Amino acid sequence: MTRHVSSPCPSCGHRWLRASPVPGGYARKCPSCGWSQVARREDERFHPCPAGRHWGPRGAAGILPFTVRHGRAWVLLSRRSPHVQHGGTWSCSGGAADEGETPWQAAVREASEEISGIDVNPAGIAGQHVWTCPAQCGWSYTTFLVAVPLRAAGRLPRVRVAAGAHAWETDELAWVPASRVHARDLHPAFASAWPALRERVEAVARLSAR
Repeated sequence: MTRHVSSPCPSCGHRWLRASPVPGGYARKCPSCGWSQVARREDERFHPCPAGRHWGPRGAAGILPFTVRHGRAWVLLSRRSPHVQHGGTWSCSGGAADEGETPWQAAVREASEEISGIDVNPAGIAGQHVWTCPAQCGWSYTTFLVAVPLRAAGRLPRVRVAAGAHAWETDELAWVPASRVHARDLHPAFASAWPALRERVEAVARLSAR
């Protein structure tokens, strides 16, 4: 997430306090002379935040597909294109929720737009994790863990970036052992959520090995 850099008050030179969210943007007020500023959100596709801004005014959601092969958990990661926020980092597939969508509906739609080769079924939901912005701006990202079946002979599902208008958002897809996800350059929010996601995925793997 982008953070606003503290700047001196243009009236008296005092340092600004941290920005506070207001409808349509955020506000700053100098504690010394009272000078104030309200900065409006320049793009309605974002949610304002004192620590920056988030994609999706109604929050966002994604799906982390996983499978278990020979007792080992594998997750499907997406490498973000350089044309999106935190380009080049790895995370789950997902994006902003449209008006009227539930987090699950948004996650399924995003997965269908970005991934070809997996069947996302609600029966495969093994858990979910809600990451809430630590700046308390009200924005959240819901990640659904969804189990997908192996191919014949126990092979990992063959996946590719889905063709279409949203193909530019994803550079590549990769099946990664859960034990090696931490070694990737992860999206900051996904990195924060990953320990809890990993615990759940590996618990499923242990159960399947019994």
